[in-house]
Amino acid sequence: MRTGVLGAEHGLNLDGILQYAAFLAYCDLPEQERWHLGRMEDQNPVDFELPVARWTMPAGVHAGELTGDDELDALAEFLPRAHPSLLNARGELWGWCTSSALGEPAAKELVAYRGKSPVQEALTLTQAARVNIATGLFKGIDLAYEAHITNRLTWHVLGDASAVCALLKRVTYIGKKHNVGGGAVMIDALGHPLWTVEEVEDGDRDMWCVHGGRLVRHVPVGWPNIATALTEASVRAPNHHPSRQLACHTPAAL
Repeated sequence: MRTGVLGAEHGLNLDGILQYAAFLAYCDLPEQERWHLGRMEDQNPVDFELPVARWTMPAGVHAGELTGDDELDALAEFLPRAHPSLLNARGELWGWCTSSALGEPAAKELVAYRGKSPVQEALTLTQAARVNIATGLFKGIDLAYEAHITNRLTWHVLGDASAVCALLKRVTYIGKKHNVGGGAVMIDALGHPLWTVEEVEDGDRDMWCVHGGRLVRHVPVGWPNIATALTEASVRAPNHHPSRQLACHTPAAL
């Protein structure tokens, strides 16, 4: 990485990066071949098709159903319900077989970015032609983010290696604040981003989920043989979207 990665503390699952790459590929299509995407703010964000395998599991307690597991069923009334967009045609939860970013950063540092002042919102509250953003309620503020400093990030994915590599070659930045330089990917002499995809022969087909005895991504509550701490997290990209949040097991040693 050329610059620190922001947002890595939340996992930085590869599915979000691949979905962004698929969006870039969509933007390169001739206009007559594009379809209407709708607004990201809507409750059914787009799932671009990826050259990656999908995992599925019964919705169970995430749909308010009893499973027969007393400990799990006791949580049912307290868990947020799965949004319909998280379910496939059979009513199962599904997601992409991709891990979060692996490896410890060489260093961490706090970096500050000036938060954008809500000028348009402020103008709805006044008849004035201008809003003072130098002071008062709408003053711009510096927001601090933790940047992970590292030369290399690694993910595990179950899918088509060449097709995944082709998508990743479109991605020049990852993580938060990439519009102002955060998470810049290393480039070659021609300015192309450096991504390497290596096939693992005879590897564990589940290493995108559990690797070295450690859970390496968030998985929904009820996932078989997982008993790590619980948190609310995304189970599928776009990972920031409210409709993709569920009660999940946190990546940790098993």
